[in-house]
Amino acid sequence: MSAAWLKKRPDILILTIFLLSFSILLVFSLNTTQGRFIYPLDDSYIHINIAKNVAQHGIWGISKEGFSSLSSSLLWTGLLSGLNLVFGPSPIFPLILSTLLAFFLLKTVFKWLDNCGIPPIQNFFGISAILFLTPLLPLVFSGLEHILHALLVFLLICSAAKTLSTHSESHSWKWLWLAPLVVMARYESIFVIASVAFLFILKKKIWQPLVLFFGGTIPIALFGFISLRKGWFFFPNSVYLKGRTPQFSSFEGFTNWLLEPWKMTPENFHVLLILVLSIIIILLLWFKKRTLWTFPTIMTSILSMALILHIQFAKIGSFYRYEAYLMIPGLFIIFLVFKEMWLKDKKQVLSRLEKNKHKIRRLEISLILFIIFTALGIRGIISLIDIPQASKNTYEQQYQMGLFLKTFYSTEKIAANDIGAIHFLAEIQCLDLWGLSSMEVARAKKQNSYDVEFIDLITKSHQTKIAILYDRWFDAYGGLPSEWIKVGEWTIQNNVVCGGETVSFYAVDTSEKDHLTQHLREFSQSLPKDVIQKIGTEYFQ
Repeated sequence: MSAAWLKKRPDILILTIFLLSFSILLVFSLNTTQGRFIYPLDDSYIHINIAKNVAQHGIWGISKEGFSSLSSSLLWTGLLSGLNLVFGPSPIFPLILSTLLAFFLLKTVFKWLDNCGIPPIQNFFGISAILFLTPLLPLVFSGLEHILHALLVFLLICSAAKTLSTHSESHSWKWLWLAPLVVMARYESIFVIASVAFLFILKKKIWQPLVLFFGGTIPIALFGFISLRKGWFFFPNSVYLKGRTPQFSSFEGFTNWLLEPWKMTPENFHVLLILVLSIIIILLLWFKKRTLWTFPTIMTSILSMALILHIQFAKIGSFYRYEAYLMIPGLFIIFLVFKEMWLKDKKQVLSRLEKNKHKIRRLEISLILFIIFTALGIRGIISLIDIPQASKNTYEQQYQMGLFLKTFYSTEKIAANDIGAIHFLAEIQCLDLWGLSSMEVARAKKQNSYDVEFIDLITKSHQTKIAILYDRWFDAYGGLPSEWIKVGEWTIQNNVVCGGETVSFYAVDTSEKDHLTQHLREFSQSLPKDVIQKIGTEYFQ
C-alpha cells in the first residue's frame, strides 16, 4: 500500500518530510535561544531593517538616517518591504517566505524530473537529494534570498536548455522574463546569464542573448544610477567588498588572483565535486549522443561555465548559501544522467552479452552515485546539526550585543563590524568599520588606504564612544588604535557561524572606560550562561 502510494504521490511525501524536519529543527533551535526565534546569520537582520525602514520611513537603508546600498538582493529586500507595507513590520516574514519558497522549489524540481521521464521512486530520491544535500533547510532558517535565487536560476537554466534543445523558438519569450528577476535576486546570476547567452551565440542565435543581456543589466543599471546619485558605489557595498576583481597591476598579482580561489576548492569539496562531475557528464553525453544540443548536455554546460565563473569571481560557503543556486541544478543533472545511462529502454531487446554489459555499467554508476551521495550526505547531516547551534551562536553574540546597546547606548555613536542584529534591536548611530554601511570605510578599503591610522581618524571624526569588534578581523590592517582601551570580551562556545568566537568591547573615547565597565557588569546577569565573559582581568560566566 505504502509503495503504491509512493509511486503515485512522491511529492506529497517529500513535502511532509520537509515540514517534519523543519518542525523538529525549529523546536531544537528555540530550545537553544530561550524560546526566541533567532536567524542563524546576522545578514538576515540587515534585510529586515532595510524592509522596515522602507515601509516606515520610505528609506532604503540599514537605519532611518539615510540611504545605504548594502543589499545584494534587490528582489528579496523589495518583497520584504512589500510585506511590511501591507501587514506591518515583522521579523518573521523572511522565515515564512523562505518556507513557502522551499515548498515551491521542491514541487518545481519534482515536476521537471517528472517531465524528463524520471520514474516516481527515482523522483522521490531526486527531490530528497535537493532537500538534504543542497542542503535546503539551512537556507530556510537563514531567512535570506538564496532559496528564491536558487528557484529562479533553476527555472532559467531548465527553460533555456529546453529552448536550445528544440528547433522551435515559439516559447522563448516564456522564460526570458526570468533574466531581470534572477539578477535582482542576486548579482551572481550574471554568471548564469553569461553562460546561457554564450550557448545561444554558439548556436548562432541573436535576439535571445540581446534580451538576456538587456534584461539582466537594466535592473542593475537603474539601481546603480540611484546609488551613484546618493553618493554610493554603482554596485552594493557587499558586492564590492566580497567579490573578487581581477588584478592587472602586475603579472604576479593577476596570477595570484587567477589561482587563489582554486587553492580553496578542496575546503569546499562539494563545489569541486559538482564541477568535476559536470565536465565528466558532458564528455559522457557527447560520446553517447555526439551532439551538444541535448537537454542534459546543455544544462550541464551552463552549470559548468557558471560554476567556473562563480569560483573565480565570487565567494563559496558562509552557512551553505553562496553556491546553493548551483548545487540544485547539479543534483538535478545527476538524476537526469542516471536516467540516461542506467535505466534501460524496456522496448530494447538485449542479448546476453549486452545484458552483462548493462549490469557492469549499472554497478559502476551505482558505485559512483554511492560515493557522491555519501560525501554530500555527510555535509548534509552536519548542516542539520549546525542549524540549532548557529541560531544559538547568533543569539549569544550579535543578539546580545543589540540588547546591550539598546539598554545602555541608545541613540549613541558606536562602531561595529556586524551591523544587522544591533540595528534591529537598538536605535544607534553606527560607524561600520567593515564598510558595508559606511562609505568612508568602503572607499578606504577599495583605495588600499584602510589601516590603523585611518580607523583612528574616522572614529574620532565620528565622535565614537565605544566599539564592539572582532579583533582578528583587523590584524591585516595593522590592528586597532593603541589609544583604545579594551574593557571586556564575550566568548561563545562551539562557534559554527559567527565571524569570531570572541567579540571585544573597547572604550574608543577613553573617558567612557568606567561607564563601559559598569555597563558590562550590569548586563552580565542577562547574558546566556554559556557565554564566557571577561571584564578587565576577571573571567566569569
